[in-house]
Amino acid sequence: MATSLSRLTSLLVTNDPDSGTSKVVKARQFGTPIVDEAAFGQLLADVEPASQG
Repeated sequence: MATSLSRLTSLLVTNDPDSGTSKVVKARQFGTPIVDEAAFGQLLADVEPASQG
């Protein structure tokens, strides 16, 4: 998790993916995927824990 965005950022989570904020604009320029909070929550729910061994 980070407070700034760079070309190395894997994913931007935002409350409004259609906003014109500087982070959303920069993410689009870098080709970084952008998801809203609900979609991110669903992604987390769908992740299976790693095996313990």
